[in-house]
Amino acid sequence: MLNAVSTLLLLYAVFTVHEYAHAWVADRLGDPTPRRHGRLTLNPLNHLDFWGSLALPLAVLLVSRGAFVLAYARPVRIRRVAFSEPRTGLALVGAAGPVVNLLVGLGAAVVWRFALLPLTFLPYGSAIEWLADGCGMFGVLSLFVGLLNLIPLPPADGSRIVQLWMPDRVAAWYLSNGVWITIGLVAMFLALWLLIGFDPLEWLIDTAIWPLYDFLYDI
Repeated sequence: MLNAVSTLLLLYAVFTVHEYAHAWVADRLGDPTPRRHGRLTLNPLNHLDFWGSLALPLAVLLVSRGAFVLAYARPVRIRRVAFSEPRTGLALVGAAGPVVNLLVGLGAAVVWRFALLPLTFLPYGSAIEWLADGCGMFGVLSLFVGLLNLIPLPPADGSRIVQLWMPDRVAAWYLSNGVWITIGLVAMFLALWLLIGFDPLEWLIDTAIWPLYDFLYDI
């Protein structure tokens, strides 16, 4: 089984793919900002944030005694005015990260089930079992990050997608101030967790990700 530190390292890989997808699409649409900031790379060090990728997860690991981990990466900076269609470009860049995460997660799930899992039953398959666990967890984390970022609330990438269908002034306000809606919802979910034990993140994994793995496992 993978421990919390291994999970954090896999999460770094998921973040790297996610942020690289943002940078690549922005670059292809004519914005050189990600390239100038060194984000057009799969080197994890270029995408991780000291506070969000190291200090925060280490603190959470210590407080939870290794029970869970929480982290985030450094967002890719873009200039919407560099796009021929700023709002469309923003939506495409926003969609790139979660879409790639979902595709990679599905690919990892298929590799886990049909390439690695059958080999764990061979003699001396412990090393392959460790690799299968890593591939499976990478797939779970990829799907989780992808689905989480499709939530249409700032600062999640979904907010960049839904703004495409809003009037200009509403979209501008939403992208600038919608984070307060998110803070309110987070506070509400935290209250629900403290009062009745409802964890929305665990619910997301249980209802949208584990069923896929259960289905693949039963094939």
